Amino acid sequence: MQRKNRFRLILGIVLIVALAALLIGYFALRKPAEKSGTSTPSVSLTDSSSTELPTGLAKADPTMKSAASSNTANQKAASSVGQTASGQAEENWVTPVTVKIDPQKWYLTLVSIKYRLPENYQPELTYPVKGIDRPLDARVTPHYVEMYNAAKADGCTLTPYSGWRSISRQKSNYENKVSNYMKEGNSRAKAEQLAAEWILPPGASEHNMGLSMDIVNTQESFENTKEFKWLQEHAADYGFILRYPKDKASITKVAYEPWHWRYVGVEDAKKIKASGKCLEEYLGIYNS
Repeated sequence: MQRKNRFRLILGIVLIVALAALLIGYFALRKPAEKSGTSTPSVSLTDSSSTELPTGLAKADPTMKSAASSNTANQKAASSVGQTASGQAEENWVTPVTVKIDPQKWYLTLVSIKYRLPENYQPELTYPVKGIDRPLDARVTPHYVEMYNAAKADGCTLTPYSGWRSISRQKSNYENKVSNYMKEGNSRAKAEQLAAEWILPPGASEHNMGLSMDIVNTQESFENTKEFKWLQEHAADYGFILRYPKDKASITKVAYEPWHWRYVGVEDAKKIKASGKCLEEYLGIYNS
């Protein structure tokens, strides 16, 4: 009986040890399994190898949202100073200079893409043709009237189409043109450059001085009219020149405008006509 009880005790101990060994083995195998893939892995938002975030993470993480906002702000700031999206600055295509007007030679003042009028410039205005609201600088009006009457006597009507223009109006016209070019995909700097070939920036136009008149229309076909032919032959006798000739666009930086005639005084107009030069060449002042 005593031997039998001893056997049962030993058997019980063996069973307990075996059960303990099984439990230890079970838990040892379970932990690696949990680590290897039964739970959802975490996602690192700073992983530079990832090209696309899972849906919703950009909204859930405030750091990502701030970074996106900062990037947008940087792009807006870059465009405002003429930079590309990559942050590289575009070349500044022109640096404007404010002109100083010689009171003795006011009629030879050069304004252009580079040389601008003072912001507060305002000439005294009068109207050369009765019933037509197209004013000029009062000092130029008598010369236009004389030319107008002479042309009329020869069967040509030099109808004033656009004379003096306010700087604020010039700015509006110019910005509209710039906006159109930007809508075509051009940068602000490039759009300004393209626009200036047709509508000069505020203060850069002779219309802001009141020294020029667009005559009849603003169409290149004007060069085929009898009025244009008359002006080519006689305008210098009254102090006017064709300001933007076809073969001088690379110098004036303005496209050919057969309708645009500028007062420079009779003596200088005749010299300019005889020389075949544009006003920049005649004065030795360039836009570069």
